[in-house]
Amino acid sequence: KKKEEERRRTKKEEEKKEIKTSLMNHLHKDMATVEIATHILKSLKLLAENEGFKEPNFEIVPGSAQGFIGLMKRCRISEANCSISVIIKSLPANEEHNKKYNTYELFKREVFVYQTLLPELEKIQLEHGLKFRDHEGFWSYPKCYFSEFNQKEPINSFLILEDLGVDEFESKDRFIPSDFDHTQRTFTEIAKLYAVSFALKIKKPEVFEKFKKLNDLISSLMMTETMKGLVPRNIQLAASSLIYLTKKRSETKCYHTKTIYGSKCRKSSMGIWRNLTQRSAMATAGLQTSCAITEEAN
Repeated sequence: KKKEEERRRTKKEEEKKEIKTSLMNHLHKDMATVEIATHILKSLKLLAENEGFKEPNFEIVPGSAQGFIGLMKRCRISEANCSISVIIKSLPANEEHNKKYNTYELFKREVFVYQTLLPELEKIQLEHGLKFRDHEGFWSYPKCYFSEFNQKEPINSFLILEDLGVDEFESKDRFIPSDFDHTQRTFTEIAKLYAVSFALKIKKPEVFEKFKKLNDLISSLMMTETMKGLVPRNIQLAASSLIYLTKKRSETKCYHTKTIYGSKCRKSSMGIWRNLTQRSAMATAGLQTSCAITEEAN
């Protein structure tokens, strides 16, 4: 039985690596063939001017492409002994890829978030006494220097973002499960985002109203032919990881109530597991019913 489990685990790891390699090869191919586009270079020059550069040089750092949906390129702006680094995020020049993962709509939403949503969240926090990038507010996102979504030619859309790598931030391998401490930190930041959104709803309902109209793009992405088969599996993996991590956490000496803490964690995890699997089954059944109704109507 152990050998069979090990064999299945090895097979899953090989499948993950194969998917990752395919995606990265595709993105690196685009990276190798695309120079800085003219419309992006124009914004980079304006950024350099705002930062005090007179005759800047622009260099794409080799091997800096990484991302699941789009291209992430690190650009160094330099002059004499002075330099800054930014991240250019754009779409791959592959129509099949962009349609397959609905990247145009996702990128459009990301530009909207940087242009409209985040500035409102910043504003309400600063108006109520929080300091920019203190430890109390929600500031877990890079500064955006420029953003554009081109309605006529969405392939030319782009973002120019702060390079968090300067502060030793690293993108974690998405194929490696997150540990407890990083997961806890992530949920803490998500909780801050929710808190600010509730404050916006109460203090500025007219501003909040325009964000209520946004549809859920991730759900639509997960229900495409390419992705929908992965949804039940991913929910089970997430719940399994939660059970494993909370059980492991309960084995540590924390809060001097090891047994009670561990018992509550396991009970909570099992409850979440049942809830998630039931929701997954309901979502799958609902999707099948919806498809059947649509076919009948057609």
